[in-house]
Amino acid sequence: PDTLWIYGQEFLDRFNGLCPDVQIKGYPTRGIFVYSSDLFKTLFMQEMCKAGVLIGPSWFYNKFLHDEIQNVISVATAVIKKIKSGRVGVEGLPPASPFAEKVRST
Repeated sequence: PDTLWIYGQEFLDRFNGLCPDVQIKGYPTRGIFVYSSDLFKTLFMQEMCKAGVLIGPSWFYNKFLHDEIQNVISVATAVIKKIKSGRVGVEGLPPASPFAEKVRST
């Protein structure tokens, strides 16, 4: 258990050092992604998925992620550079939660 906490904190520090527009807030073993804007969130999730790394609203550190840390950091770095350079645009509809949309509409 302590090992996951230590490695999780290492990953958080590295990831959160990439760009202030996307951060992981929470504990070293679990948290949520926080974005500077809905547009950055949409582009980041879209481009990470296209690069083979599925990003959702929550984050959990586990053994599988530990084996993929450098890959995730490398992909995120490349995606952030693409977004910052303006080389990507929204493709399709932005991510939405059907449950949250239903709750907001009532």
